[in-house]
Amino acid sequence: MSKRLDLTGQRFGRLEVLTFAGARGSRATWLCHCSCGGVVVVLSDCLRSGHTKSCGCLKVEASSRNGKARTRHGMYRTPTWNSWEAMQRRCHDPKNKDFHLYGGRGVRVCDEWNLQAGGSFENFLADMGERPEGTTLDKDKLGGNGCLLYSPETCCWLTPQEQTHNTRRNRMIAFQGRTQCVSAWEQELGLGRGTLWGRLRRCWSIEKALTQPVSPRQVSS
Repeated sequence: MSKRLDLTGQRFGRLEVLTFAGARGSRATWLCHCSCGGVVVVLSDCLRSGHTKSCGCLKVEASSRNGKARTRHGMYRTPTWNSWEAMQRRCHDPKNKDFHLYGGRGVRVCDEWNLQAGGSFENFLADMGERPEGTTLDKDKLGGNGCLLYSPETCCWLTPQEQTHNTRRNRMIAFQGRTQCVSAWEQELGLGRGTLWGRLRRCWSIEKALTQPVSPRQVSS
C-alpha cells in the first residue's frame, strides 16, 4: 500500500487543509477551511485535481453571476455571522486557539447550526435572532442539561456583566409561564439543594426535572 500524501497546511483554491479526516475506502479525505468561513471534508484526489476549490461558495457566486435565483441572508461578516463562525471554529477546527477548551473537550454544535452536518447560518439566525450590540454568544456551562452542545436550548446573547453572573445557581429556568433561578425552583418545589442541577446534568428535560417527585429514599435521607 502506498504511503498517504500529507496535504496538511496546503491550499487548493479557497481551501486550506486543516487535518486528515479519515478514509472512504482507499481514498483519503481532508477537513478544510474555506476563505469564506465554511468548513468542509473533501476527497484528496478532488483537491489535487482542482475539481473542488471551495466549500461550495464559488458555485453560489457563479449562480448569482448567471442570474439564477437564490436566497442570501446578506449578513456575511456581521457580528451575528462572526459569532456563528467563531463557534464553528472553536468546536471543529483543531488549529483554533480555543479548540482545546471546546472541541477538544467534546463540545459540539447542534446539527441545525453545524456546517459539517448540513446545518447553516440561516438556521442559527432564525433561532437566535441578530446579535444585540454589546453582547456575545453564551452557552450554559453545563452544556444544556449536562449535554456538551451548542443549541437553541443552551445558548443566548449576554453582555459581559450578565455572563459574569451566569453561574449555576443564577441560571434562570422558564416553565409554564414563569421564570426564576435554580435555587428558587428548588426551594418552591421542596427539592434538596443541588437536586435540580443533578437532574439537569443527567440530561433530564426541564419539565421532568421540575415535576418528578422526590423519591421516599431521597426524602428520608
